[in-house]
Amino acid sequence: MTAVKTRAVVIALLYVVIHVAVGVFILVGLSHHFSKSGPEMPWVGVEAVELTPELQTRYDLKTQSGVLVSRVFWGSPAEIAGLKEGDVIRRLRGVSVTSLNQFGRLIKKMGVREEIRVEILQNGKLIQKSVTLGTRPGAYN
Repeated sequence: MTAVKTRAVVIALLYVVIHVAVGVFILVGLSHHFSKSGPEMPWVGVEAVELTPELQTRYDLKTQSGVLVSRVFWGSPAEIAGLKEGDVIRRLRGVSVTSLNQFGRLIKKMGVREEIRVEILQNGKLIQKSVTLGTRPGAYN
């Protein structure tokens, strides 16, 4: 084998080894999200936005903490539990929701099929809802 061919083979092997190593690293990092049937990511079924002073004024909200629900997905755990667009999610399992980022982190720490208490501001009233988390659509792809 010539030096050029040997070098090409070594580079190709290195390429394969690096990609396999990266794949293993990713799988190890995500392994806690997998079940026997595939990855399971907890899902509430809402899109939410940071609660800004502008949104507080626009929706005449009497709260300064939480995240504003901008969309509830059809058939989602949130819809089943009765959450609606315009609700403010204030607490999850007794923990105050202070930002959109923190809301996402809290959900990720919970389990699929886990029933959680959610405190929301709906139509000007603080109410408690029970939401059974589902599996995020597309989590098996």
